[in-house]
Amino acid sequence: MLSSPRKSLRDKKGFTLIELLVVIVIIGILAAVAFPLYQNLTKNAADASAKGALAALRGASALYYGQYGTYAPDLATVEGQAKAQGGITYTANGISVAAGGTTYTYTLSYDSTDGTISCTSAGTGTSCSSW
Repeated sequence: MLSSPRKSLRDKKGFTLIELLVVIVIIGILAAVAFPLYQNLTKNAADASAKGALAALRGASALYYGQYGTYAPDLATVEGQAKAQGGITYTANGISVAAGGTTYTYTLSYDSTDGTISCTSAGTGTSCSSW
């Protein structure tokens, strides 16, 4: 008995080209939605790390005042009192936070008359003005 060509086509298992294209399109849509969300999460993590470093600097300023009875003369002195946190680099006039392959830079100002530390400006992608 010879098998008919129609029967042999029905017995083949596998995916059609249309099914594969639909799966590729769905994966592309998911990637297009997920990537911007991931970038936003890393930026928020950098902001949270910077806020923590700013709180540490404020605490170091208060400790300096408690120890010496006067506020530190400059930000570098306060930074010397603060312990470095993971991923945070203290620079001459601020802090840099590395997150998600991007480095976010926060510029800080220090008032030696009352020991306040504030974030006055920021680099691209940071939300320094909100804190």
